[in-house]
Amino acid sequence: MSTPHLALAELWAATHARLELYHRIATGQAKQSFRNAQLAMVLGFALLVAFVIVALKASTTTGGIVAGGLGAVSAALAGYVSRTFVRSQEAAAAHL
Repeated sequence: MSTPHLALAELWAATHARLELYHRIATGQAKQSFRNAQLAMVLGFALLVAFVIVALKASTTTGGIVAGGLGAVSAALAGYVSRTFVRSQEAAAAHL
């Protein structure tokens, strides 16, 4: 049974190509996670501002309370999603 023998230069080139591919994948995932985190933060802040405006313009106290509660919930959800994406980005960066 014969096994193919690769020269050291060929092994080095194959290993380097695999490492380069892994690096591109990891950095791409980190960038995507960071962009998603930024988008979630911006969206959460926009929702918070929108619900504050709705709460201030509400004609009834109940409407203002509901709008304020929805604003708080949307801000908390956006914070959770952002934190998740940031942790994903940190994990991808740590693998580099």
